[in-house]
This record gives sequence, C-alpha cells and structure tokens, in this order.
Amino acid sequence: MKAIILIKMNTGDLRDAFRDLNRLRSVAEAHLTFGPYDAIAIVHTDDLKTLGRIVAHEIHLVPGVVETCTCLMVDSDVLENVQVAVYPVEEGQPDTPDDPIKRNLISPFGKN
Repeated sequence: MKAIILIKMNTGDLRDAFRDLNRLRSVAEAHLTFGPYDAIAIVHTDDLKTLGRIVAHEIHLVPGVVETCTCLMVDSDVLENVQVAVYPVEEGQPDTPDDPIKRNLISPFGKN
C-alpha cells in the first residue's frame, strides 16, 4: 500500500524539518510544495497499522511538523467498482445532464 502524507510545517523550521523528513527510512520520497501544505511524503507500507505508526511516531515527531493529512493511494482498477449515485428522473422531466444536480452525478468516465 502507498500513501501520500500532506504536511504543514512551521515556516521557521521548514529547512530543517524537510531535511529530517528526508532522513526517515520509511519515507520513499519527499517534496516541498506550494499551496496549503508545505511538503508531501510518499510512504510504502504493508498495512494501515504500520502506516499509522509511521505517521504518528515518525513524521509527527519531526521538529517543525505541525499537521498532516494522510491520503491512501489506490490503483485505477478500483474505479471499475465505483458506483455513481443518480437521482431518479421524475415524470415529465428530461433525462439530460443539463440539470445541475444530475450533471454533478454523472461519471466522467462515461459509465453510470
């Protein structure tokens, strides 16, 4: 399993925190970013328990790290099983994606 850890750091600690993040053996890649997060770390692990340990006991203990958001990476074949909710069409209403509610519920992959 792979995860992307979005990381906020104290501005004054950014350089040292990023260096320390890169030194963690559990971090496969680390990158500085622009935007709401200061860095990302990519972690490869066997299970959620290990991932939780890495985030809580390694990444969060890096001086200067103030917040993380963990995003699990999934393979594209997961999309094969994703169901998109569609509201039933009421009698007399056109069944088109022109309706703003339906437009947000139609799969971008052409499968509903």
